[in-house]
Amino acid sequence: MMTPQQKLAWYNLTVTGVTLCLILIAYPLLGRGALGFLGFLGLQGLGGLFYGKKKGTVTWDEREQQIHSRSILAAWAVLWLYLSMACMITWGIHYFYQHQYVITIDVLPLILFGAGIFVVLTQSIATLVQYGRERGDAKD
Repeated sequence: MMTPQQKLAWYNLTVTGVTLCLILIAYPLLGRGALGFLGFLGLQGLGGLFYGKKKGTVTWDEREQQIHSRSILAAWAVLWLYLSMACMITWGIHYFYQHQYVITIDVLPLILFGAGIFVVLTQSIATLVQYGRERGDAKD
């Protein structure tokens, strides 16, 4: 049986995956207009429905708190790596090509959306990996 955290992680991975697939499919037809599909990421806000408390059940114990904390830590680490790379790559394109190429302002929101996507994906994957490890440890 899956915990609410696992359900939320799978839900977030599904919403993100479907959204990215829609963008990839629509991009040849719509160009930059396909980025409007990023709005579907707002469906992740409905993930809180998985945390509904049932009478007489414990929904959040110390183990789940620890898994959540580690997942957040992994997401922050990936976020810093992503933002560092995004800044250095845009600077490198501008600097090393002797100012021939100019990064348009349209890139900035894409960097921000990318950061959000990486945080959600990292946290979800880290959550599922940690629960998978515990299941594997229990069998040994």
